[in-house]
Amino acid sequence: MKKNLMKKVFAVTLSVALACSLVPATNPVTASAAASVKLKTARKTLQVGDKYKLTLKNNTLNWKVKKATSADSKIAKVYKVASKYVKVKGKSEGKAVVKVRVKTTKRKKNNVKTMKCTFTVKDNSTPTPTPDPTPDPTPGETEKTVKTQEELDAALADKNIVKITVDTTESVKFVIKEGSYTTVDLIVNAPNADFENNAVFKNVTIQAIKGETWTEKAKGNIFKVLAKIASIIVDKDATVSSIDFTAADGNVKLVVNGTVTTATVSAKTKVAISGESKTAVNVKVAAAAKGAEVESAVPVKVEASADMTLNLKEGAEKSELKMVVADVKVSLDNKTKEPVKVTTHDNKESTVAAGRKQDVSSPANGSTVTPPITNPGTTTPANKQDYKGEIGISTANVIINTGASVQVRSGAAGVVSEGSLSFTVSGAEHTSGAAIECSAVLTYNGKTKFLNWRECNKYEEEGKKKYSVTFEAYPFVASDDVKIDLSYRVKATGTTKESDAVKARQLSININIPQLNEKDYPKTFESKQSGTSVTITDALKDKEDSNNSSK
Repeated sequence: MKKNLMKKVFAVTLSVALACSLVPATNPVTASAAASVKLKTARKTLQVGDKYKLTLKNNTLNWKVKKATSADSKIAKVYKVASKYVKVKGKSEGKAVVKVRVKTTKRKKNNVKTMKCTFTVKDNSTPTPTPDPTPDPTPGETEKTVKTQEELDAALADKNIVKITVDTTESVKFVIKEGSYTTVDLIVNAPNADFENNAVFKNVTIQAIKGETWTEKAKGNIFKVLAKIASIIVDKDATVSSIDFTAADGNVKLVVNGTVTTATVSAKTKVAISGESKTAVNVKVAAAAKGAEVESAVPVKVEASADMTLNLKEGAEKSELKMVVADVKVSLDNKTKEPVKVTTHDNKESTVAAGRKQDVSSPANGSTVTPPITNPGTTTPANKQDYKGEIGISTANVIINTGASVQVRSGAAGVVSEGSLSFTVSGAEHTSGAAIECSAVLTYNGKTKFLNWRECNKYEEEGKKKYSVTFEAYPFVASDDVKIDLSYRVKATGTTKESDAVKARQLSININIPQLNEKDYPKTFESKQSGTSVTITDALKDKEDSNNSSK
């Protein structure tokens, strides 16, 4: 019986085994599909401006991306396609489907497939909150008041400081080392201190300083001098962009061994300029500086907007004066060896001779130059007679070289009664063949008349070439005091310029017209300058010539 039981069990087991062998295996297509290539994700959320790399997964058959497109590139843009991935950028808020087409060479059929990924793009940007206004810093955070060198050095090292005040009455010396502090205002109130400055600041204001103690060695500083007594020494390698003297009734000095671009006088004060500079300092006298005095031993170009005194010492050769507005009077003392060019507000030019002291003005109705204060000449008392003759002015002692000219002025004149006046200027000698021109300015009865330039006539006298010119008759009324100012210049040609006229020396003569009766009128009036022979040559710095001209 046991044997029969064993047979039955074996039979059942065999039957089960056979039955299992007849059941089909798992569907191979389904298994293959489970392992098929896919996109890394089917949905992706981006922020505007974000970028995403969409790759392949389950890529067992070496699928390669052939094409990728976006349903709306304004929302999600495909900007790069590679064999294994696609790059997408979020452009604006919204949704867009990106289709990716792939292909494989491992199959002959079903070897192309298109997959999709939905991109949701959000714009979560929020306005940057405006920070709370920064509270104003306390003065101690941005400003420092110092009394010693150590405190000054510490303040300069602090990048937050924008204003440093040196305030001390101690007799000390400050040395400011080289540095650029173009955001820092330096204020000096140190009446007993010495300073040597090598640094550049935004501005330098000197309220008080020990006399002759500021030595400037930096390049480009701007100064404002409030001190009544001060001396600024500009080192030979230093440059001052501008310096403004603002103290009324002060007495300040500016020693220019380097360069000062502009010096401004803003109040009635005395400014003495000296030094070794050969470059002219531009000096501006403001309208508020009426009565100011500028003294200079270096070349200056003065622009006067107010009545002032200008004293030019030896060393100030090549200086110039311009009265930039009308109704300005300048007392000019020219102690240099060369004439000074004077220009009025209406651009009329004249010169003040070397060694001469003259008042020049720029009136609204025309410029004038008064007779020299030295050697004023005399006026002969006269009877009022009608004179219709001709006055001759001899300039026989004047020699004019090419490139130079001479200005001849009358120191005084007599009285001309009713009638007309013509006058001839003769005797000017020239050393070359260039033509000579002459003009005249007549001053009478408070009026000024300019007689235009005209070419002189050439003639020979004692074997020398000389020049003369006649100015036609002009009407005068009774009791006219007549002053005749003459100017010579070389005529402009291809090689000479009219402007050369301002480079020459100036000769002043006295013309006295005795008013007796018509038959007693002399025909020629010689120079009354103490018999001095004046020669104008190109060698204007010749010592002997200079001595003769100054007599």
